Amino acid sequence: MAGTGTVVAGDESDHRTLTGMSESVAVASEPVLDQLIAAARRGDPRALGDLLTAVRNYLVAIAARRLPAGTAAHLAPSDIAQETALEIQRAFGGFAGSTAPELLAWIRSILVHNVSDAVRKSRSYDRV
Repeated sequence: MAGTGTVVAGDESDHRTLTGMSESVAVASEPVLDQLIAAARRGDPRALGDLLTAVRNYLVAIAARRLPAGTAAHLAPSDIAQETALEIQRAFGGFAGSTAPELLAWIRSILVHNVSDAVRKSRSYDRV
């Protein structure tokens, strides 16, 4: 924990691996994410930043997995993950959950929507 009571998302001992994807993705453990969620809800801006850092690899991995083959020339998973992180930051006050699984489901739904939008826009540009 940092001096402000915020859990530092980069602690290697506080990470777990999400499976069920073509590759594993390390994210902060549920207790760490739960603490970050609670601190972010209390208005701690550093906690929200740490929370976004803790899920960044998760966002990039899902974006890469959801992008159709052949879109790499137009769409980068890291760009979609960054856009999603900004959206999460703006919308966090509307997040109704309080646990890591609820957060991951919420951010995944935002990301999947953003991937779909990016693919649709990319295809419309290809037709021009």
